Amino acid sequence: MVSTVHFIPASPEVVAERLDTKMGIVRQTLLSMGEFLSDPAIRGRVHWVSCGSGHMLAVKSEESTDTDTTNPLLSTTDAASPLLSTADAANPLSRSDDGPSSPRPQDDSVSAEPTADPASPSSSIIQAVPATHAMVVKIVPGQSWLHADGKWTGPTQYVRQFEHVKLLCTGTAPDHTRFHHDYATSVANLRGIMEDMRTAESPAVGVMTVPDDYVKVRRSLFAEYENADDANPADVAATRAWHTTTPEAAAALAQIAETHAVCPLPAYDQNGLLIEPRLYASRLGGSTAIMRFELYHHSIRNRKDKNSLPINTFSTRLVQC
Repeated sequence: MVSTVHFIPASPEVVAERLDTKMGIVRQTLLSMGEFLSDPAIRGRVHWVSCGSGHMLAVKSEESTDTDTTNPLLSTTDAASPLLSTADAANPLSRSDDGPSSPRPQDDSVSAEPTADPASPSSSIIQAVPATHAMVVKIVPGQSWLHADGKWTGPTQYVRQFEHVKLLCTGTAPDHTRFHHDYATSVANLRGIMEDMRTAESPAVGVMTVPDDYVKVRRSLFAEYENADDANPADVAATRAWHTTTPEAAAALAQIAETHAVCPLPAYDQNGLLIEPRLYASRLGGSTAIMRFELYHHSIRNRKDKNSLPINTFSTRLVQC
């Protein structure tokens, strides 16, 4: 006699309860990592430090946490980050690596004339740990650009070279009640952090959009090798095999394969499985996701009006989604 087992699907109420429990666990994990922008204490853990011709949001060391500095331009830190010490390869919430051998991509800075002298001591790159912040968002499909090759068809006024193509991830308040109200708090903390760095009476541009309060985070897909000898066969092969959707992108990719390394976005689904680059747009668009990113600042002057005040330009580097 053969017995038959019938599986009865869970009721919508049970599914909703399980989802709420899972979301609660995710929220507590984010808070314990010290990166969640909804955490009321987040602003006390970070400060702005000089980096190249601009500034980078960095993790405060224990010493700088005890002694507050009123001038963020003078802040420095060389301690290891307590916020990044929870990295666990089995936990997608803590993954932030770009790959074992790929060079670190540059921050998503605006390409324009900086007001600081890159050679001056105050703008030299210091030994600081970039602060990584996390927000839970609903990714807005129509406002994001998540194609692995940017659907490249040739130079535009915004992107003149294929190797400068970037992913754009735009977030808004998620629908789930566990995180819906957190979004407003995260936005308020993000605005406060940027206000701490805003100089003169100039407006702040980048990252936030008004009046919808979208958060726009970008990631460079390619990083140039410092030396030609840095390219190893495995990295070159990975770049050549990168997913493209247009003949123009395929041709451009072949030209940069030996000078640039591809930097895939560490994006994971609800089961913790890595999302393939060709599925970035379809899997991430419209989803509730954790965006982890770094924050940078540059003062940019209008080249046509040397007497104008510099504009506070904020930019990001998407670390994980």
